[in-house]
Amino acid sequence: MKIFPREEDRFEALKVEYQQEKSLTTLTAFGFIFLALFLVLALVSIYTLFGMTPSASKSSAQAKYPLPCVENSASAVPASSISVRVLNGSNMPGFGTAVGDSLTNRGFLVRSVETYTTSNDTQIRFGQNAIVQAYTLAGHFTNATLILDDREDGLIDVIIGRSFSELQDRYLVMTTDTTSPLASPEKCLSVLDIKKQPAIKHDATLVPAYGSTDETSDLTGQTASGAQ
Repeated sequence: MKIFPREEDRFEALKVEYQQEKSLTTLTAFGFIFLALFLVLALVSIYTLFGMTPSASKSSAQAKYPLPCVENSASAVPASSISVRVLNGSNMPGFGTAVGDSLTNRGFLVRSVETYTTSNDTQIRFGQNAIVQAYTLAGHFTNATLILDDREDGLIDVIIGRSFSELQDRYLVMTTDTTSPLASPEKCLSVLDIKKQPAIKHDATLVPAYGSTDETSDLTGQTASGAQ
């Protein structure tokens, strides 16, 4: 574990890490291949036996927010069909852009990166028409709180909080397989039984609500200039 004398140093180190993520050279070729094959075999066994459980959250704040159940037979969707707005609540300039660039590199459509009020926890906020998309995105985070809000469109907000530590390692993300079904989280509720939180103000016409077969891969996602 790295120890930094100042929190600012930790964020600066993380920012550099995500800016360099495009170059996957930290593992040797043979080591990576061996590890990838091992994980593929293990994950195939898990998917076959149990289905694919959404990586809902390891956040301590999640208990405050009920998780919606996944429709039967629903599977993860391609990252290229998921529109995301990154809100930097870490109070560290440039950190939201660094994480946004990393998500873009993983295939997500990052619509904009904006400054947000300081937040302690990292949150993924979504509406009832983007549940599968939100669970797919959540698989790339290690400590995010998922919050169902009252938006009707398909845009998903990611708030980068001060507790943010890292994105999930690519080869450990369990929601990249779009052929295996997603299993509902434990103790999930129907969306009808969940009190939806107020959505953060945004342009609700930017991303239409997702249908059962709809994708937004034909839309061009770009990070806003001057992002935080």
